[in-house]
Amino acid sequence: MYKIMKSHARLLFLPTLCLLLFSCSEADFAGFTSKNAQTVTTAKSNTKQHPKFIRMEEIYNQTSRLNPLQKKMPPVKYKEWRYFWKEKEQTPQQYAGSFPVTLENNRRMLLLRRVGNFSSFEESAFRQTADFLSLYFQCPVRIGRDITVNDFPETAQKNDPKDGLTINSVYLTDKILKPGLPADCWGVMAISANNIYKAEGLSVQYGDTLIYGRAGVISIYHMKSADPQTYLMRILKGASHETAHLLSIPHCTTWLCNMNGKANMQEFDRSPLYMAPDCLAKLIFATNANINRRMTELENFATSNNLAPDYLNYCQQANALLQK
Repeated sequence: MYKIMKSHARLLFLPTLCLLLFSCSEADFAGFTSKNAQTVTTAKSNTKQHPKFIRMEEIYNQTSRLNPLQKKMPPVKYKEWRYFWKEKEQTPQQYAGSFPVTLENNRRMLLLRRVGNFSSFEESAFRQTADFLSLYFQCPVRIGRDITVNDFPETAQKNDPKDGLTINSVYLTDKILKPGLPADCWGVMAISANNIYKAEGLSVQYGDTLIYGRAGVISIYHMKSADPQTYLMRILKGASHETAHLLSIPHCTTWLCNMNGKANMQEFDRSPLYMAPDCLAKLIFATNANINRRMTELENFATSNNLAPDYLNYCQQANALLQK
């Protein structure tokens, strides 16, 4: 059986339902008879004038200025994410109508928690990740209580001959993270030093997200690299990708984007740390962030933390386009 890093059964069901509801309310009235035509026209017009759709259009007008930096996804290959999962692209307007998780006035904090024992480098990377996420999502990040293996019952852990002590991601998100989510936090993300599994046959996972439950986890166990910069970039990509899922942002299937699904490390390294304009519009919509300030702060972070040159170059070009 192929080892797939991440199962999205929980990720996909509710968004699919919400997209169906949105599409029915905004555009798909095919089953109506001619006598309903006037009602349909009025409903569509009223929907398009809803403040959230107007706001999303204004945001997309900003993010679309970055279109010259977009790169198309290459054709799918055997054993890649898109080979296993047939996902449809979600438009920014569909996202706006899907009742996504958003930051609220009294709920603007992101909670970040460790799981397992970290090396000195991983501890430093954890702190850098907290700083990066605060800029990426333009919100305060609070570091919560560490989670240990003792917090898992025997039924939620196993000793894998190859990967050592492996913990169940479903137990972690459903029984530990979600119940412990403070009222002032819009989501909680755990970074695990241990390998994680969801079910038998899905033992190699990089992340798992309870998308409408506002709880998720990434495992850095399989992200290790002899090159510290590569290791750090993988952690930043994984943490920001899963945290974006907490805002109900699904996978991007058209463009090279941080929200690309990943079934192997080659796809992980190929996917950029930045978001394609469509996905960035969703993030700005959910966080109500200032896109110019966000990009400037990310460029400064990339410079001071010596991130990969391709990401720094993107930030510099994006800032130039946004300031035109």
